[in-house]
Amino acid sequence: MKRSQSGLSMTGFLFFLILAGFVAWIVMKIFPMYREYFAIKEAFKGIATTENVHDIASIQKSLEKRFDIGYVDVAIAKQVRYENQTNSIVIDYERESELVGPFSLKGTFHIDQPLPGAAPQ
Repeated sequence: MKRSQSGLSMTGFLFFLILAGFVAWIVMKIFPMYREYFAIKEAFKGIATTENVHDIASIQKSLEKRFDIGYVDVAIAKQVRYENQTNSIVIDYERESELVGPFSLKGTFHIDQPLPGAAPQ
């Protein structure tokens, strides 16, 4: 009885290696956007739990300090707005990461953090 070999051929291995490399490359391009998103989200949660601020100037100043510690672009703090109706701080922003040539990945993010205090009416 003749046994045939089983396993991964060199061509299959190279195909798998190229595919894994491509996925790793995409993840390396996307990861900084999401790391920044989660750093902003944590800064928002920190302001909501530790500070009692309800004017946009003090919120932006506190965010700038927290963003500086979290390696987040400080210019984003200027895009924060305070919603009176919901008693929350909100930010909508976009990030773009170059891939190759004219191709890029664009992330659109929205964070809405309710603030403690008076309930909205």
